[in-house]
Amino acid sequence: MSWQRIVEERIRQAFEDGDFENLAGMGKPIDWGPENPYCAEWQLAFTVMRNAGVAPSWVALDAGLRQQVGDIRRALAEARRRWPQGGPNWELACRRLGTVAARHNQGVLLRNLMAPAAVRPMFRLEPQAEIERVSADPGFY
Repeated sequence: MSWQRIVEERIRQAFEDGDFENLAGMGKPIDWGPENPYCAEWQLAFTVMRNAGVAPSWVALDAGLRQQVGDIRRALAEARRRWPQGGPNWELACRRLGTVAARHNQGVLLRNLMAPAAVRPMFRLEPQAEIERVSADPGFY
């Protein structure tokens, strides 16, 4: 397993454990003051968007994709609990995961292309890894 996958997995687990809940400033935009030291070339655009009450489109796409991953994983875990011995229904759920993951990964590619270079890229959803993880432990998700 690559170190990026390990980091992504730990962050995901921290989200699920609630480690990012009730943090100071949660749900509020970061106030960088007059200048953003991380994206100076975007400062004017960020200021205009913040004053208009909107976020960059890649931020909204990112949030939707993260929600989608959670939904996909919960549905896969539910399918595994429903059909623990496998069978045609489990196989159908696995094939459906491949189709859903392909659409999701197109969104990931778009999000990664839209986000500024300084933003960490989002990883693709790997259907086989998800199937193996939930098969080993249906309660994982």
